[in-house]
Amino acid sequence: NSHPHFDCNNEIAVVHNGVIENFMELRKELSAKGHKFKSETDTEIIPHMLEDYMKDGMDGTPWVAQRV
Repeated sequence: NSHPHFDCNNEIAVVHNGVIENFMELRKELSAKGHKFKSETDTEIIPHMLEDYMKDGMDGTPWVAQRV
């Protein structure tokens, strides 16, 4: 696990120590929306999820916390 992980625009960075059990499902959803991943690490989905919510003007933190 190399840190930090960034969103597509390199504007959001995340460092995480843990396991995201549903990351493959979430990664597929994000990939379908056009997100590009640089690693196979579960942590990398978090900045992409935040980017996805924030582009619509929402605070992504509560949404990400519910999904992972």
